[in-house]
Amino acid sequence: MEKTHDSKFLMETWEYNLYAVLLFLIGFLGFNFNLISLTLICKNKLWSPINIIILNLLFSDFLVSFLGTPWTFFAAVYKGWPFGRNICIAYGFLMGVCGISSITSLTVLAVERFCLIVFPLGKQLTTKVAVFGVMFIWTYSIVLTIPPIFGWGEYSNEAANISCSVNWESHEHNSTSYIIFLAFFGFVVPLFVILYSYGNIIFKINRNFSRKKNRSEKRVTFMIGLMITTFLLAWTPYAIYALIEQFSSMEISPNMEVIPAVFAKSSIVYNPIIYVTLNKQLLAHFATKPTKLLRPHNTSTDYQPRP
Repeated sequence: MEKTHDSKFLMETWEYNLYAVLLFLIGFLGFNFNLISLTLICKNKLWSPINIIILNLLFSDFLVSFLGTPWTFFAAVYKGWPFGRNICIAYGFLMGVCGISSITSLTVLAVERFCLIVFPLGKQLTTKVAVFGVMFIWTYSIVLTIPPIFGWGEYSNEAANISCSVNWESHEHNSTSYIIFLAFFGFVVPLFVILYSYGNIIFKINRNFSRKKNRSEKRVTFMIGLMITTFLLAWTPYAIYALIEQFSSMEISPNMEVIPAVFAKSSIVYNPIIYVTLNKQLLAHFATKPTKLLRPHNTSTDYQPRP
């Protein structure tokens, strides 16, 4: 049988083509979904505190679709990274910043929901705190991802050489120590905060469910489950892959390496669907003015989500 790939390639030709199609779809849908969502929030001036955090999440996902997926798409078409080491480092750093920004934004949203539902009489998120939260998110993201540029850790090719990220395969102390640092503060800590927050929310809702069976509680319960599921779906496979590469002797084939990377990138598609379509104020716009969604709409009051 005739071979479908050259010996210098790490995957079959059809596999490169398949991932090129998937990356194109992720980039195309992510770009349009996030751009539409950002336009809706900005044009309708929905500047409530929680919308500011959601806007930040959508913006970081938009950057991935606009500045990230085109590079990996063309690399998949080319069947390898053709852009050189400097662009590889810049790409790895930028995608790392955006990825940590998205995870941290989800964590801030989890804490906001926790405070709102578990402590409804306490101080709620204000616009000033939300803006400060956005500044913290990007600062935190840069602090976690900039060390390889200064020599702690390394950015290199990954996923059959169609992408760039942290060098998970290096077992040198310099790389291992950075990977532990990044995994703990970039995944373990956000995951713990999200699970703790949502666990308390579910407990609170279930405790009051028999006394107050309203649609709002059911809606929040659904949203919580969906948020947790999408977070784990997007990032857990990639985290497991990274830890296996670093701490296990198991060898992962190049075509299998691409799968968790694509899963992580897919979050830019369903994040805008979840966090915008489950936003009550935007849904109100959808219901009352479906033909004017992208036109400015003056609102007299800010939206504050209810449990």
